[in-house]
Amino acid sequence: MKKNILILGLVTILIVSGFSTVSFGKSNQISTKNNKMYLTEVTRCELPENMYPKIIEDGLAYGTGETGFIIVDINDLDNLKIIGKYESDDTYSDLYKQGDFVYISDDLLVLDVSDPSNPKYQTSIEGYSVSDVVVRDRYVFTSTYTGGIKIFNIHDPDNPTDPELISSLEIYYITDIELNNDYLITVSFVEGLKVVDIRYPSMPKIIGSYPGDLLFQPYSVKIQNNVAFINDYHLPNNEIGGINIIDLSNPKNPSLISKYDIQYPSSVSVQNNYLFTEAELFDETWNHDSLVVLDITDLNNPNPICYYMEPPAVGRIEIINDLFYLIQRGRIITYKFSNENNPPLDVDHFGWEDGHFRVGQEMKFEICGADRDNEEVYYEFKWDESGSIDTYGPFPSGTEFTVSHIFNSRGEKTIYGRIKDINGACSEWVADSFFIYSKSKSIIPNLLSRLLENSPVLHRILKI
Repeated sequence: MKKNILILGLVTILIVSGFSTVSFGKSNQISTKNNKMYLTEVTRCELPENMYPKIIEDGLAYGTGETGFIIVDINDLDNLKIIGKYESDDTYSDLYKQGDFVYISDDLLVLDVSDPSNPKYQTSIEGYSVSDVVVRDRYVFTSTYTGGIKIFNIHDPDNPTDPELISSLEIYYITDIELNNDYLITVSFVEGLKVVDIRYPSMPKIIGSYPGDLLFQPYSVKIQNNVAFINDYHLPNNEIGGINIIDLSNPKNPSLISKYDIQYPSSVSVQNNYLFTEAELFDETWNHDSLVVLDITDLNNPNPICYYMEPPAVGRIEIINDLFYLIQRGRIITYKFSNENNPPLDVDHFGWEDGHFRVGQEMKFEICGADRDNEEVYYEFKWDESGSIDTYGPFPSGTEFTVSHIFNSRGEKTIYGRIKDINGACSEWVADSFFIYSKSKSIIPNLLSRLLENSPVLHRILKI
């Protein structure tokens, strides 16, 4: 329900006159060289009214738009249609659907959506700033960021009326809640994970916890088969955040099964043996948002099986009918598992780094880029438009690479660079142009010579 990842170690590779040195910093990058599972984008569609869907069910998306609550038919992603609307000036942070009714925060608003073309007001309660809501039978469980848990009785789930506050529980700074059998699971910035016994909703009771000092910024929780999957967005002192996998089979004593270190994981979704999250892959020179899929068949050893680098923005993740939905405000993008390799991303940066723009003198050129599937990459250079290709690598995706070259003739030069992944897919060529001067320093005064040697822009303007 809440927001937005893998630290790549900084790798610096310097090749000078045929000599290579490689230095590695701290890294938890996982090699996928032999992995042949990929995510492939299927469709991308813009949603009407800048809608942010919170529920997708039976081909309908329920969410908020510019004028209130709306329902959109998404059966044909190429032809999205608003089929129902409930106009309101409120902004809603969460929705929950039970039967023919949608329960909406911030004020607890209940709409009858039995006819999706005509959502109707059913009941509401004002005065509570509700951030999350879940429903079971005739009880509505809500959380507020500073006000804890509040439980309402709606009397008849088939005809909810006059929500009645029947109990409260103090748990502060709650970021998400989920139901698990007879228990409500909460995660909080301060109090970690709590297990609340709700068998008697008028007397909720905390019976178990996983401490807050081990969960620093838990943003959301998903539960499957008595296991909680929590994305811990960030930890103090620049420690790595991650996905915490917690055993709930003994509700009085939740225990950590494992943690997968990954930087800035946002939303989490779980289906069968797969966990989906968004993360940030980065080092000191570049960063990319990435969709990451973990194989959780062995809960003690979650294993990344594929990546999709640089989705257009962060969002929420849903898995429906074997399609992987990235849901954002105003947009839905779908992906599927595939054996089709994706090409690398465009080159991050490329061009002259150091050296003298003179015939016979060494110059250094830099390139950096990443593979969309986070596989190893080669860097390829052409020293003129018709020249042969020099290939270096393979290196981990995201490696910053520097190579030296000597030009033996004077004049305008254009060099080209690109990325090639280990499966042979290539990015587009990028180019950098500059002027190489003769060896003689008598052409221009020494001071101006030095200025030009350190200013490629002036080279291109003057072309001496």
